[in-house]
Amino acid sequence: MYDELSLSQIADLLNYSSLAYLSTQFKSITGMAPSQFKLLWDKQRKSLNNLAVQYLLTADEFLAQKEQLNGTHCKS
Repeated sequence: MYDELSLSQIADLLNYSSLAYLSTQFKSITGMAPSQFKLLWDKQRKSLNNLAVQYLLTADEFLAQKEQLNGTHCKS
């Protein structure tokens, strides 16, 4: 679903000399291996469908509140 880069592609893009060096540096900074980080991130990430539904509900709520405000401001 997501168009993610592999760790090898990220290492290449960042001009690391090796994948192992990137992994070692990542772990020394974050305290976890890239694979552990990915698992943690995947659990927290919402799917695009859920985000779309959430956005639509938020937009509908916004429009409803806007209509209420316009209705109260028009009455004088």
